[in-house]
Amino acid sequence: MPSVPTSELVALQANAQNIRNLCVLAHVDHGKTTLSDALISSNGIISDKLAGKIRYMDNRKDEQLREITMKSSAISLLYRNAKDEPFLINLIDSPGHVDFSGEVSSAVRLCDGGFLVVDAVEGVCVQTDTVMRQAWKEKLKPVLVINKIDRLFMELQMGPDEAAEHIKKLLAVVNVSVATLMLEQQYEKGNQKNSDNAKVAAAEEALQRSKKPKGPPVSSSSSSSAEGVTSFTVSLEGDSSWKLEEVNDEDIYFSPELGNVLFCSAIDGWGFRTTQFAEFYSKKMGFSKGALEKALWGEHYFDPKTKKVFGNSRGGKLKQMFTELVMRPLHQLYDSTVGSRDETKLKKICSVLGLTLTDRILGQLQTDPRYILTQVARQWIPLSPALIEMAIEHLPSPIDGQKSRAETLFRPLPSTISQEYRAEYDRVKESVAKCESKADLQANPDAPEAPVVIYISKMFTAPLGYGSSVQDSGPRIAMPKARKPIFTAASHSSSSAPAPAAPAASTPAAPLSGSGEGSSLSSSGSSSASSESEETEKHLQGLRSKVMTGERFVGFARIFSGTVKIGQMLHVYGPKYDPLYPDKHHALVQCEELYLLMGRGLEPLREVPAGNVFGISGSQLPRHILKTGSLSTSACCPIFSDMVFSKPIMRVAVEPLVPAEMPILIEGLKLLNQADASVEIMVQESGEHVIVASGEVHLERCVTDLKEMFAPIELKFSSPIVGFREGLIQDPTRTGGIVIQPKDYLYAQMNLETIQSKDLLKEAKRGQIAFKKSLAQAMTRNKACVVTVRAIPLPDCIRDALELLGPQIKQVFVDHPNKSSAAFHSLQQKLLKSFIEAGNQWSSEFDKIWSVGPKRMGPNILFNHIGQICNSPFWKSLCSTEEAIRITLSSEDTGDVEN
Repeated sequence: MPSVPTSELVALQANAQNIRNLCVLAHVDHGKTTLSDALISSNGIISDKLAGKIRYMDNRKDEQLREITMKSSAISLLYRNAKDEPFLINLIDSPGHVDFSGEVSSAVRLCDGGFLVVDAVEGVCVQTDTVMRQAWKEKLKPVLVINKIDRLFMELQMGPDEAAEHIKKLLAVVNVSVATLMLEQQYEKGNQKNSDNAKVAAAEEALQRSKKPKGPPVSSSSSSSAEGVTSFTVSLEGDSSWKLEEVNDEDIYFSPELGNVLFCSAIDGWGFRTTQFAEFYSKKMGFSKGALEKALWGEHYFDPKTKKVFGNSRGGKLKQMFTELVMRPLHQLYDSTVGSRDETKLKKICSVLGLTLTDRILGQLQTDPRYILTQVARQWIPLSPALIEMAIEHLPSPIDGQKSRAETLFRPLPSTISQEYRAEYDRVKESVAKCESKADLQANPDAPEAPVVIYISKMFTAPLGYGSSVQDSGPRIAMPKARKPIFTAASHSSSSAPAPAAPAASTPAAPLSGSGEGSSLSSSGSSSASSESEETEKHLQGLRSKVMTGERFVGFARIFSGTVKIGQMLHVYGPKYDPLYPDKHHALVQCEELYLLMGRGLEPLREVPAGNVFGISGSQLPRHILKTGSLSTSACCPIFSDMVFSKPIMRVAVEPLVPAEMPILIEGLKLLNQADASVEIMVQESGEHVIVASGEVHLERCVTDLKEMFAPIELKFSSPIVGFREGLIQDPTRTGGIVIQPKDYLYAQMNLETIQSKDLLKEAKRGQIAFKKSLAQAMTRNKACVVTVRAIPLPDCIRDALELLGPQIKQVFVDHPNKSSAAFHSLQQKLLKSFIEAGNQWSSEFDKIWSVGPKRMGPNILFNHIGQICNSPFWKSLCSTEEAIRITLSSEDTGDVEN
């Protein structure tokens, strides 16, 4: 078919109701990119013959060589339904390799729905569960695509009956994964709501019954109170039962009866839902389409003699309707083409299906049977229409999607924020929930213009033109040089108005960090002297000209509210932005470039309304956004919550072969850190520069990008090192309690000969044995001080409190150290409450907290048990742990510290 004009795609951006922002989610090699090729071919961008072979969305050289997707990339497509109603499909193809889970998070945040692709042979794999969990947390609604059904016939040599049974089992496994996610969410809610009664009471009772080998017996039961509504009850002995709230789960599972499951072979270009076969057989056999839609899946059997449907197999004489009416015709098609290559049988099948094949095509049956198969299958049950129709019918538009996701997209406001700020904040948040844009305000010209709210999920590099010398190593996205921005008739009146004057040149600022730890290589803040700022800017520009010739950064973004235009002034908020400190991690920039993302190309735009995925760039933007960020015309914009990224574990040290080229390496590492969502760049205390990646494949890609794009100099790399993470479990020698108690420290000091009580003597002996096994000692270099450390597990309530209070701990002790603030006292009270819940043995430990970790925030606590020191540096002063040790420890001190 002819290629769709870009102007037609741009015209559809104003109608948010007919937009679908979708991503493709799957395990590696389950057919995501092949599925995307099939959709792209429907718009004439690539040929049908090349679909599944060209891998259009994989625009890097290493992606083509490895045949895996490493970067999330987007493309806009046009689809017209049977009523000739146009729809804009913003499709994002995401990686399936475990090393690139960060790219999946970037894609999921920008979408409202997704295609969950599962290989019919391999089934649900590790990364399938991972992407399902990511989609669940972001409240993204998926539909299921069971791909590679051809492998059941060709590789496993299954018949129709075996294939149908295999698919049913696979669907059950997928739904079990969905049910697990729902139950986890419900139990989390139940734990939060009942932590002050049932759970706490049970935990305290368990601590009191420390002599028993096990905790209180737990029984669980589930009941279905209504169709599609499930409730769960958990009873704890010694306490009243508590219920999780009832949830309507009828629309979260996948079922062909509901129409949210598609069976396909993307490589062969066919796909269907049972509704399509129901329509076909309703015309052929005279049955009701609605009745057939329900009968084509499940325990329904068809008798061809009486033309009746039964609920049983009548003694094994009848076959299930899905097997006979769906899988058997497919099996016959594969058998007559790639199997027996029987031309007579193939002609009969085409005659029954009402398909026509020319003699020229039939002549290739013996030489290229797979080509004949694809020609017949694509005429019979084409993949693209079935896939997009399912998306339009079951996946939400931006208007519906943002309404359900608005509460989870943003961080909560601090309780001490002013009422004026909160009122404006609520207005902007309401605009996001309604997906308001300029088109929504035409009915009321006096209404205020909807505030612009944009989220950038990642930054990527793009060459200025096709002549770039680094196309093969990096993204092959071509940035147009002199094309005029595209605009529609609706925006023609506004386009004639002059753009606002560019803001005065500002001093160079550091990129707003994209993670809690950030990168130690971020540019330093602006200098107080303008001359120094200019020199610094010239120096950086000179380095960038050496490492990024003809390249620039583009933000992978979505607009949630308002209409962004070229020349508009936007507030930029980094992930660390706190409305209580408005001058930090905040900047004002001008929107210079807007782009329609088209896979391997970018089309310039003049404006973008709410509900669309697009690209945004400019000379100022990369200086203020490191990885992610929020943009808005409002000074009270809600800040988007942090995305879920897996922690990188593989690290490698890098240094230039020529020491004089170290500034180029440092600048290249900054650019790599900005261009990759998952990588971390660190500088060790020794001055060594370290790249931390998610895995071997990710590390190889980072090294390639650094050498060929960001720092094209001779580099020397160390051998990769994988950091291991350790944990604590219950000591198997202890049987007296749920967790090891701090009182074991007291047992270690007791003289067993003076103990009269047999029970206490027995417990003290156990405590002394456990204490000795858990001790670790180290002596200082001057041999004058011995440090004794003991590691024990924390109670669940304290550990959960530390994880829940992580953002507050970070705010009080890392970002804005101020122990006289209300936030500090609130944190202190909440943490104290968790220690009281853990029991008397732990409540006495609260004043002995020395620090939390790692890096002064996290689920680990360092307790001070040095007898001569009673104060807690964690609560009493602002000094660091190292300073506290230096102040309080003398060379003669020897004590014990617990972690």
